[in-house]
Amino acid sequence: MIGVDHARTVPRTRRERLLLAGVVLLAATMYGWEAAHAGYHGFYAVAVRSMTTGWRAFLFGALDPDASITIDKIPGFLWPQAVSAQIFGFHPWSLVLPQVIEGIVTVLALNSAVRRWIGPAGGLLAAGIFALTPVAASLFGKALEDAALTCALVLAAAAWQRAVLSGRLRWLMLCGVFVGLGFQAKMMQAWAVLPALAIAYLVAAPPRRATRLWHTLAAGAVCVAVSLSWVIVATLTPAADRPYIDGSTNNSAIAMVFGYNGLARFGSVGISAAGTGSVASMQGGRFGGGAESGWFKLFEHDFASQVGWLYPVAAAGIVLALLLRRDRPRTDPVRGSALMWTIWLLMTGLALSAGSVPHSTYVVALAPPLAALSAYALTRTVAMYRNAQTRLDRLALPVLTAVTLAWAVRLSADFPAFVPGIALPLAIAAIVVVAIAVRRTAWAAAACCATMLAVPALWSLSVFDSNYAGSSGNANAGGYTGGMFTHFARALPDTTVPRTRQAASAKAVAFNPFDPPSRLSAAQSRLLTYLTDHRDGSRYLVATESWSVASPYILSEEASVLPIGGFSGDADFPQPQQFDSLLRSGKLHYVLLTGSGMHMPQVRSASAKAVKVQQTDVTKIAADVAAHCALVPGTAYGAVPEETAPLYRCP
Repeated sequence: MIGVDHARTVPRTRRERLLLAGVVLLAATMYGWEAAHAGYHGFYAVAVRSMTTGWRAFLFGALDPDASITIDKIPGFLWPQAVSAQIFGFHPWSLVLPQVIEGIVTVLALNSAVRRWIGPAGGLLAAGIFALTPVAASLFGKALEDAALTCALVLAAAAWQRAVLSGRLRWLMLCGVFVGLGFQAKMMQAWAVLPALAIAYLVAAPPRRATRLWHTLAAGAVCVAVSLSWVIVATLTPAADRPYIDGSTNNSAIAMVFGYNGLARFGSVGISAAGTGSVASMQGGRFGGGAESGWFKLFEHDFASQVGWLYPVAAAGIVLALLLRRDRPRTDPVRGSALMWTIWLLMTGLALSAGSVPHSTYVVALAPPLAALSAYALTRTVAMYRNAQTRLDRLALPVLTAVTLAWAVRLSADFPAFVPGIALPLAIAAIVVVAIAVRRTAWAAAACCATMLAVPALWSLSVFDSNYAGSSGNANAGGYTGGMFTHFARALPDTTVPRTRQAASAKAVAFNPFDPPSRLSAAQSRLLTYLTDHRDGSRYLVATESWSVASPYILSEEASVLPIGGFSGDADFPQPQQFDSLLRSGKLHYVLLTGSGMHMPQVRSASAKAVKVQQTDVTKIAADVAAHCALVPGTAYGAVPEETAPLYRCP
């Protein structure tokens, strides 16, 4: 029965355990299938490879084996990948394995949280809905940071659920720890749930007002301490003893975390990267895909198809839990938890709408609250339907089914190539199911629920087809047309985004750094041999104007390559005087120049003027190398223009 105050005390039956095991098995199969067919994420895999070379590279998340510069994020989400690579060896599947585990933990934690809120049926529904959310089905089979973030936040919600029911501080402090761990995975995005957790606890927890306030402040302090632990370590470590912090213009972890990865993402409200001490972040429009700020973009087909099939159901859950229970006592556990999930959904939705969303992976943050609220709506309307005493009770489920399926028809119509002609049979099914439901047959409620969940399930299960499973750099399933990496791949001349990295051509490496093959091409191997034979005791084998050019050499051979400018190509590292010092001291002799920074033609053509201003130091280094260093004849190392950039020798 929905709304039972002591649902948390109901023991699990054998049937419930079997059903939960089935949901977990389905999720694990989807994630494991993707892991078995995974490829390297060109940027993150390079960092993991470098992080396995030493403790300093591991702690700070170095991009290169010599720990010269970090990645442009806190490396918390990469630590499990690096540990897995050390245990099982460096393979695509070993880097994805931690995310598979995180996905399974997320499903179990969401089941636990919602079960304590509304009972066993709701917990099973929430776990199943989450597992069959397309973006989530794709995400946990990839080496992306959102997997660790989602896992940490759902664990925080499970701890919060215990805290709000018991009023015990230890559970709320554990909730703060999990949010802090989420911050290590994806920085400020983890804090988007704090208003939900704090407000709902202050409103609904059993203790007195002063105690509730003290608990909230104490848990908040724990959250901040865990969140800022890496930033504090990086800030207090002398610059000479750690890598340069990418994403910043002043070697500052604070600027990288709160500027480049935080405030600078909200350019639509007048916040600039320069004002935060950070380089310009790589936002949607700059990549030629994704979406800039827009209050309705989460309802557009590319994002809604990945997370929003049950928007109407979740909205019904909010209405049923908050409005229809408004006269309940302050500590009503159903309304209190619904308030938390609702604020989580709204705050995250507002943040995604106000900021830049370069690809669909970001919207997975909406999946847990949508699954929880949808589970409440379905269990509640089914209970009303089966025990109908009023017209509202009889019609709530059929009307919800009709509205949800109408939304599904509208949304699926935007993807005619995925399942041709799906809109018409879906519309017919909606009419039939609603007609049966109005007559209140024995199995009508189950038919309504199954029909509403059918389309997101179809989108999610498409991950078993590599053509619809997203890419190494973006989580999406089923029909999907947008996003940074999709548009980028389409802009590449004479190449595609391969699913099997062993089959990727060397030419694809030159154009698509986010989807590299697992081995060097013959021409790249010849270049590496030449550089090794002519190293002359230098610290760095070669410097590259682009991390994407450095990527295959680090990924395949753990070569000591210096990526000038970091990920964006905009970081002021090394500065011209530092670069000159490397040359004079003999720590560096060779430089590969591409003339295109990140080696993304579309990015450079779209904002060439801005890039030129931002990369003054990097472009000056490139100009000095071209003017004063000797061009090595391509015949010396068997150069192939499509695969190797011009090589310069600096005395």
